[in-house]
Amino acid sequence: MKYKSGIGMFPIPMSHGLTVGEFAQMVNGEGWLANKVKCNIKLLRLPITTMICLIPFR
Repeated sequence: MKYKSGIGMFPIPMSHGLTVGEFAQMVNGEGWLANKVKCNIKLLRLPITTMICLIPFR
């Protein structure tokens, strides 16, 4: 990358719409970590019923 910023370490928009897991997989797959380090990532899919909404629906 020719230009780097202290705001974003990776070449994607700040508002990207990815989950943390999707972002981790992309960083790993693109080799964006220092020295092309690859992390061991294990993602778990949880059923939607396990999610809790903290703001009541009106």
